[in-house]
Amino acid sequence: MNKNYNSEKVFEIISGWFDENREALIALSNRIWNLAEVGYKETLSAEALTNELKSRGFTVKLGLKNLPTAFVAQWCNGTGPVISFLGEYDALPNMGYEIADAPKPTGKNGHACGHNLLGAGTLSAAAAAKEVMEKLNIKGTLRYYGCPAEECCAAKAEMAANGDFDGTDAVLRWHPQNFTYVSMASTLRLNELRFRFRGISAHAQTQPHLGRSALDAVILTDIAVKYMRELIPDNHIRISRAITNGGGQLPTVIAGYAEIFYAVSAASREDSQNVINRMIKIAKGIAMATETEVEIVYGAACSEVLPNKAISECMLENLKKVGAPKWTEEEKAFAAKLDEDTSPIDKARTMAIYNITDPRVLETPLYEGISENMIENGIGLFSTDSADPSWVAPMGSLFAACAPVGSSVHSWPFTVCSGMSIGHKAMEVAGKTLVLTAVNLIANENVLKNAKAEHKRLLAARPYINPQNLVFES
Repeated sequence: MNKNYNSEKVFEIISGWFDENREALIALSNRIWNLAEVGYKETLSAEALTNELKSRGFTVKLGLKNLPTAFVAQWCNGTGPVISFLGEYDALPNMGYEIADAPKPTGKNGHACGHNLLGAGTLSAAAAAKEVMEKLNIKGTLRYYGCPAEECCAAKAEMAANGDFDGTDAVLRWHPQNFTYVSMASTLRLNELRFRFRGISAHAQTQPHLGRSALDAVILTDIAVKYMRELIPDNHIRISRAITNGGGQLPTVIAGYAEIFYAVSAASREDSQNVINRMIKIAKGIAMATETEVEIVYGAACSEVLPNKAISECMLENLKKVGAPKWTEEEKAFAAKLDEDTSPIDKARTMAIYNITDPRVLETPLYEGISENMIENGIGLFSTDSADPSWVAPMGSLFAACAPVGSSVHSWPFTVCSGMSIGHKAMEVAGKTLVLTAVNLIANENVLKNAKAEHKRLLAARPYINPQNLVFES
């Protein structure tokens, strides 16, 4: 343990920092909420974050390889561990809503996943950690990674492939959720691909014999993939799709071009490869049967999270010191209106996904406690590109309640709560927990040593392959 470390003094410094900077932090979050820029277009959001980091003494590099809205900010006061924080700030298309207790769409983009809170809250952790280290003369390096396009394009996987996270000793992250806990669950890896069929256009009534329908090929491929679902392992494999080009607007024209877009989620690299290889065979077979041609285009890809018990246990202890968000009666009443159309059964199902089964949870519109179930050896039924940094260095993941119990991310209640006091309180809880954990990792060499040894052991058993480098059927 670093001789300058004093837990009571650390907590005092952190509390004072948040008291002094709370309004500035909320203003930063609200600015990003109002900007609501989607993936790879987060120019002003990245600018807001980098300007704030520069003003607090961090050196900033804006624009990483092929990623103009990605950045890394660093502060160092001497030789010591390198602790990295993951920030996000991209919004979702067409998810803008007014702050109201009923859905009032604005027709704009919106932060229905709370990335405005994530970006600003993580920045608060980096800045407050710097304050602690300066005042207590604790040596080390802090990095804030500005990570764009989480929602659409898995930029962190590309950043990992480019070596941007190299040199990191530990990674800390958080994400808005509808309850508060530290996760040791893994996640689903994601691979996106498009089948682009090219046929021959012709008049559908006078010369149909001259046509070869690309739309038929898309439809038949999708039917075959649906039947394939019956014959794949029941271990968290998800296949979702959108027909992104239906071949035109007129039924009298045989479609010469059509496209279907798939997202395949699975718990392991082997499952992903197996399912996607079978889908490729389907598409090629359908192309042969319909006398069309198919082009396969691969899109975003990310890995499954590699959890770390040493960091997670440290993070949970710090979360318990900080405490869960505390809600006013007005906030509870407001949240109840946001969630009034969700049945108790659906709320219970949502919470059960995260192993929260206490029926008392359903008695309040906002989660008020801290779940100590870290879902060790579990699998979160979602994908995130935050997984790829976890294969580069040991990572801890925190989730904080900022929306009604039972509500869904990517929904209008999440957009609303991310722009008001409910979200702001979760952001502060997360920021305080992350900074406490960062300082622990720097000052207590045993925690970091154990985390790195655990990470090394897991990698030895299952080496990292960046998902962008997976090879499928040719």
